[in-house]
Amino acid sequence: MRVDVVQDVWHSCGLFYQLQGRLHEALAVYLQWYEQYLAYRAAMKERIHKGGALVRISECHTSLGHPLLARRYLMLTTCEDALLPSRHDTSRDDRRVFPDGLASRDGT
Repeated sequence: MRVDVVQDVWHSCGLFYQLQGRLHEALAVYLQWYEQYLAYRAAMKERIHKGGALVRISECHTSLGHPLLARRYLMLTTCEDALLPSRHDTSRDDRRVFPDGLASRDGT
């Protein structure tokens, strides 16, 4: 099965729960999605971008009132973006201001 199809299944399942306000269930799905990324990387010896799962995990923690955990997962997303090969996704620049209203110290 193609990786993008598998990603869509995990994302759709988590989003189903998230949109119903069932955040703990959505968080469990997204965390398992992230674990599947790690297992894939270990088995295939191939790097895969894990930002989608990390952003959704962060959103759940924000909605659950866990600003520090939300920020942690957004920072991991930034690390993932930094590892992208020679391309920069400028659409994610707004994520430098975290959901709790804190901006990075250097203003970037």
